[in-house]
Amino acid sequence: MEMRGISGGFYSICEWIMKLAYVQFLWFVFTIAGAVFLGAFPATSALFSVIRKWVMGKKDISIYPTFKSAYKKDFWKINGLGWLLAAIGFILLVDLMIFKFGESGISTIIRFIILSLLIIYGLTVLFFFPVYVHFSFSFKDYIKNSFLFSLASPSLTVVIIIGYFILYKILAFLPGLIPFFSIAVYAFLSMWCSFKVFQRMTSQH
Repeated sequence: MEMRGISGGFYSICEWIMKLAYVQFLWFVFTIAGAVFLGAFPATSALFSVIRKWVMGKKDISIYPTFKSAYKKDFWKINGLGWLLAAIGFILLVDLMIFKFGESGISTIIRFIILSLLIIYGLTVLFFFPVYVHFSFSFKDYIKNSFLFSLASPSLTVVIIIGYFILYKILAFLPGLIPFFSIAVYAFLSMWCSFKVFQRMTSQH
């Protein structure tokens, strides 16, 4: 029997809490299964794959088989892309530290360029996993299109950033929630907003 009213709303909230906690548990287990180094990116991709289906209205999917299948799919491809992005971010941060305290005109210009590149990098990372699980692109086009989608709807990109900040504050105030909801909630926010962007772009073509 379908539950309605306040009891139905409460049941639905509890159901979503359990789903998010469960999919984050799977993320943790599969990350460890890949010795972290090889497991983190496939597990994150699998997490987004499950949440993508929820966002698209497929709320009754079997979570574990869906997660496991997505984890195994393109295991090495997502590791290659993920570690390439991580390396780019590391290089940019190191460059920023090198020129952080320079006071010459050249150092100031280089610092500005690096900060600009870091902003581009951050926007790219923001949309990378939603783009990866939703589209089929060539290796390099995932990174390029992740950045382009971040520009397609600035308002939704801002919503993601503000949402991330609010979630950060909540988790900083209630750190006990981190093992259960942190990654999954961040992923849900990113995937929901990104899917809205994808729909807008699709409707325009």
